[in-house]
Amino acid sequence: MDVSKAKCFDDVPKLKSAATRSSSDDDTLVRVAVLCGGPSAERGVSLNSARSILDNLHGSGFTVDCYYIDQGLRAFPINARQIYCNTPSDFDFKLRGKRREGIRDPVALASRLRAQGAIAFPALHGAFGEDGVLQNALEEAGVPFVGTDAMHACRAFDKFTCSRTLAAEGFPTLSMTLLEPSSNMDYHATLLRWFATCNLDPEFDYVVVKPARGGSSIGVSIARGVVQASDLASKLFTSGTDSRVVVERYAGSGVEFTITVLGTTNEPVPLIPTEIEILADVEKGLKTSRKVGPAARLEQFNFFDFRRKYLPTMHVVYHTPARFGTGAIDKIRRNAASIFKLLGLRDYARLDGFFMPNGDVAVQWCKEELVLGDSESLTTDGVPVFTDVNVVCGMEQSSFLFQQAAEIGMTHSAVLRHVLCSACHRSNIPIRMQISEKERKSNAETLTFYQQPQLKTENVPCRKVPGYTHAHERVKVYVLFGGGTSERQVSLMSGTNVWLRLREYPEYDVEPLLLEPTPIGCQLDKTYVWHLPYAAVLRHTVEEVLAVAKRTQNPTPGACARAIILLLRTYGWLDDVEDSGTGITTAVRETISEFAATAAAEKAIIFNAVHGGCGEDGTLQALFTEARASYTGSGPASSRLCFDKAATGGELKPLSYFGILSYNRLLVSSRVLEVFLGQTSIVATIWDAFVATVGPAPFGLCIKPNSDGCSTGVARLKGSDDLLAYATAIFNHQSHLHPGDLPMASGIAHIIELPEEIPSNFLVEPFIPTATVCITRCRSGIEELYFEDVAFSTTRWIEVTVGVVGTKGHTAALHPSLTIVGHGDVLSLEEKFQAGTGVNITPLPATIASAEVLSAARTRIAFAANALDIEGFARIDLFLHVDTGDVMIVEANTVPGLTPSTVLFHQALATNPRANPAAFLKHAIKLAHKCS
Repeated sequence: MDVSKAKCFDDVPKLKSAATRSSSDDDTLVRVAVLCGGPSAERGVSLNSARSILDNLHGSGFTVDCYYIDQGLRAFPINARQIYCNTPSDFDFKLRGKRREGIRDPVALASRLRAQGAIAFPALHGAFGEDGVLQNALEEAGVPFVGTDAMHACRAFDKFTCSRTLAAEGFPTLSMTLLEPSSNMDYHATLLRWFATCNLDPEFDYVVVKPARGGSSIGVSIARGVVQASDLASKLFTSGTDSRVVVERYAGSGVEFTITVLGTTNEPVPLIPTEIEILADVEKGLKTSRKVGPAARLEQFNFFDFRRKYLPTMHVVYHTPARFGTGAIDKIRRNAASIFKLLGLRDYARLDGFFMPNGDVAVQWCKEELVLGDSESLTTDGVPVFTDVNVVCGMEQSSFLFQQAAEIGMTHSAVLRHVLCSACHRSNIPIRMQISEKERKSNAETLTFYQQPQLKTENVPCRKVPGYTHAHERVKVYVLFGGGTSERQVSLMSGTNVWLRLREYPEYDVEPLLLEPTPIGCQLDKTYVWHLPYAAVLRHTVEEVLAVAKRTQNPTPGACARAIILLLRTYGWLDDVEDSGTGITTAVRETISEFAATAAAEKAIIFNAVHGGCGEDGTLQALFTEARASYTGSGPASSRLCFDKAATGGELKPLSYFGILSYNRLLVSSRVLEVFLGQTSIVATIWDAFVATVGPAPFGLCIKPNSDGCSTGVARLKGSDDLLAYATAIFNHQSHLHPGDLPMASGIAHIIELPEEIPSNFLVEPFIPTATVCITRCRSGIEELYFEDVAFSTTRWIEVTVGVVGTKGHTAALHPSLTIVGHGDVLSLEEKFQAGTGVNITPLPATIASAEVLSAARTRIAFAANALDIEGFARIDLFLHVDTGDVMIVEANTVPGLTPSTVLFHQALATNPRANPAAFLKHAIKLAHKCS
């Protein structure tokens, strides 16, 4: 089989980019230029925000282009192949040969947008995107844009200046001081004086050290005492993070919150605030007591850092609405609206802060009389203190912006149209009144546009699709996600993305379902699923989704949501949310068996996005097969085989003649690891036995749960001491392994998540070293892909991941993606699933593997997939020899991740014909396992 010519997708529309779309394509539509990237550390998050904008504004009365701005401030028009990457580093180095084709600087970019008659939609976070620099370039060129103007953005972005402005107007703030680099400035002495002024202990009290002009998470640290605070400030200066550093009192007694404010032509409208609850390990509600590792870590404090913000785990819980009480929420909203006006913000913004107890010494008042308790500033329980202003909101799929807007019945598309139309109205840009019949048929949903200042939103329970005239009924598709495994949060991300993307097709009636987490040992037929309303899906964790689903059992809408809807209607910006108020319907609960029977009766397709456990081990597949319900993915036998990593290796071992190689693996019962905890003298003997069985292992061993995915519990061990430390952490129910926890494994440079429940079996195998591949950056900001030259290479293997698509016995392999391990020895959970973090290169550059080698490898991968009876779609992780095309299969994932930037989408876009993510998912439904 020549997989290079295999047709994986059909009915795929051609993709257009800013570089290829002609000006006559959409003459009657508003041209929008989405800007992303930039020089800040948040450029990966920026790419995610841009992706959401393009996904949800496409076909909605706007023609959307996208421009990526690199770290040297050069701009490039990009298309879907770059937009669906996980990080800009996935493609930035490929632009090196196109630098002359790029736009040399922001001024030149603004000139081009002016000539095109476009309105800019900046989606850049942090410096350059939020500090007024980009906005100034657009203003100088006369380009209208979404968001706050340059002068007010500059003032709001600087935390120290913003705090001073708020304090001068009587708003409570946290005490802070400003440090700036100077040859004769003594940071230590300055901080000593400030500590004394604030009555802080110079050795033991905690403070927050952060860039004055940075995002709300990047570069933010908690310091104990003057010495540590001074050291952290110096590091921010020397690293070039910022030339202004704020040291702020630690709001230890406060509860963090965030609120989005929407601008209108009348008054700003604050949405429903979200409370951010940071959990220590022992507070996570787990079945076993969770303990921290031996190292002392400041991160145990209530600190909403980058990892907690963008990696869905049980370290943080979001509550929307916040649990502060009606009076406190009303005060937060009133203050947020007042601050929005005071700072001159426009269109939208997100304000972060802390709800502080009354009388907390960390709170600083500008007016003396307010200390006594101004009734307008204090509630019975506390006072809201605002600390950060984000003039460009994060716009990931489940971001605070979309989560809070969904509480009043606004979809992603509705929110973005509101923000964009607000900017258009300010700039007197007319919005199209009607949609042509051709466009109506091609659009994925009904979209009607009104003259400003009106704006129609969508409401899920009453969505209509008059443009769809297919002779058959719409196909019911249930997107199932969740469960109780360590992969449940990734499953939520996958399910949410699948549900949102399939909603683009009018022929599908798509409904999201949550598989309720259940205790280990619970029978599957006793497990429940929840039919979810729109707002319930947009949550950080499965646990939050379940809590919201239960909350909707009381259909009475909240007073806050009703007030917001009424306000937006009064201002003429919201006119079609249901009379129920929030647009949220009641979640419906039924057993998985009842659901399977219903799906079979409806001839529906179950899109299985449940990773790990019953979702991937053949259990769900067997239940659906017995119920004669159709579902995506492989059948029960293949799922069961692929889920067992040891069995997968055994099944493929006879194929070594075809270049599908294997290595020895040892299945170890958890009881074996538990035995030597009390007999440490035998650990060395057991280690030697492991090596003798799987060896030779000159680079150490790799240990992992045999039936778990992601990167949970995957670690490189270099000796018996590491084995003992690993086993001790597992049976002490530690939540993580941190750098230093494994005494011999110096390669641990990131947190390793450990299983929440002790696995019954572990897999021990030799650690396979790979050739050095990394992304480097020169002083000009240009990134380069470095691959170790053959003359100095110790190995010619690289780690790749490959999607396979097709019917049983006829699967084809997509283009391999090179996975780059940024830190440590194995891919971390962050590199796989944290927004804007992991780097994957698709397709492989010819400098690493030739086209002939890749063709041979794809043939072997497809052969292996067919040997495993994989069908529908799956992802295979493997090592690839760059000279021969031989492969060593690590594992096969029959329910792979389908997050917004999954490598499967990269690979589908690199395949001929190309398929965008929605088309890929549509094809997956066509390949569904039909049982009826």
